[in-house]
Amino acid sequence: MNDTSAIKTALTYELAPFPMTLFDDKGIMRESKKSELYDVFTSSPFRLSDFTDCLFVVDGGFLLHKVVWKDKKTFGDIINDYKTFIFNHYNNTTSIIFDGYDESFRRVKSYERFRRMSKKVAPEITFELDMKLTEKKDLFLANGKNKSRFISKLKSMLINDTNLTIKQAKEDADTYIIQTAIELAEKNPDKKVVVIGTDVDLAALLIALTPENLNITMWKPRASTKQPDMIYETLNNQSLKNIILFAHAFTGCDTTSAIFGKGKKKLLDTVTKNSQLMQYVEVFYNPNASLTDIEVAGEQMMLSLYGLIGTDLTASQCRVSQVLNTIKKSKTAINLANLPPTSAAVRLHSYRVYYQVQIWLNNKSLNPENFGWIKSETMYLPQKTTEILAPEKLLKLIHCSCIKDCSNRCGCKKAGLPCSSLCKNCKGGSCSNSTRPSIDDDNHDADVHSSQSPAANLNSDEVEYDMDNYPDFEMGLGEFCEPILEEGNEVLEETAAQEMIAETPDDETPPRKRSKRVQKSNKK
Repeated sequence: MNDTSAIKTALTYELAPFPMTLFDDKGIMRESKKSELYDVFTSSPFRLSDFTDCLFVVDGGFLLHKVVWKDKKTFGDIINDYKTFIFNHYNNTTSIIFDGYDESFRRVKSYERFRRMSKKVAPEITFELDMKLTEKKDLFLANGKNKSRFISKLKSMLINDTNLTIKQAKEDADTYIIQTAIELAEKNPDKKVVVIGTDVDLAALLIALTPENLNITMWKPRASTKQPDMIYETLNNQSLKNIILFAHAFTGCDTTSAIFGKGKKKLLDTVTKNSQLMQYVEVFYNPNASLTDIEVAGEQMMLSLYGLIGTDLTASQCRVSQVLNTIKKSKTAINLANLPPTSAAVRLHSYRVYYQVQIWLNNKSLNPENFGWIKSETMYLPQKTTEILAPEKLLKLIHCSCIKDCSNRCGCKKAGLPCSSLCKNCKGGSCSNSTRPSIDDDNHDADVHSSQSPAANLNSDEVEYDMDNYPDFEMGLGEFCEPILEEGNEVLEETAAQEMIAETPDDETPPRKRSKRVQKSNKK
């Protein structure tokens, strides 16, 4: 593949099983460091005397994890500990709001819960109040059914034995918590209303949704004795009111992907330096925005994070210039995650961002399946892209020479591809890797890529990938770009030539291993 235009075209593809800028090596949406957002908020001094006569609205999720569960106590004793904690720290007018876990009401939050549960495997425990605790609290609550059952019993006892106001959302409680606080502030203008929790989503929503004539306080209790309690007031953060929800969602929240290497402060600083970008931000707050408007606004905002705004190029086209500039500056390997995502990936990311911002703004009329989500039997899954992920000409270079059945060591399988007629022995028809199962029987793109070619089978929503053994395409991009870089760059020519010499007939050898062979050859 030595045609310059063909290589430039190839670089506009993802060149990986899914957009690496937005998804990690297991294909799960990248997580952002959400707490980074607290650094941009203006805090106020904490004085306990300011909270003697307040209306408290407590995040039930925070409360669940705040109270210590002591070993060998019964679940009934633990629930009594919650009542004691509440009255020691708050008052009998406190409102407590929990997340909902109704499986009949499933929205995109289900994906985040799946992501959390995948980190901890916890058994389901059917318990009664007189049973003793046998698991650690964090492990017990990591199981959604355990948490739902415990919340149900805790709610029941709190409602029966106290005058507290206990509520539960259908799914995520954040917006419900803030709406409750606003309603209390409007009905009780002489009272101080305080939201208590640690999730930065609460602070962002409070700043964005509280009317300008109200001042509501967020109390973020300290995580340890070495840290102070933090106070955030809505009137002191008015400058963020019209951008904070977008900034939070675009750079990664519970239901959107973080952007590799691009944090929340980066986006806010970028918009601060270029006020014209606000026209694109406003699109995400418009309940009647068209998909085209969202796509254009999202791509411009993405390009701005890479310093590429105003280039009249698409995100896919900008990938080419980013690759070439990186190779010219350094001989080190290129990480695909450092490149802008392709236009197709940006479009779907922007749809999910728009959907989340609108949900926060209480727009309940949108169908997530029209905004970058695919509904499976158990949850909503993010649609990673609508395009094939590499040009067919490049995919044809990937084939295996497996003698026995094409198992985990198969070069095609490692690349997330089914074997094809190009494979030396199996020819794509006599091995277990000749076809790959879909992760979703209702795949929306199945009719788009009906060809049997390798390229047609590389749609990221159709193939189950083994990223633990995935060949590092990014390690070979220097060699891949060699025809573009030939003129006027002798160092790059020499590096590419060394990589060419190091290639072996075994097509299963990943570029990373070939690179190591070059290093050994140079030492000799």
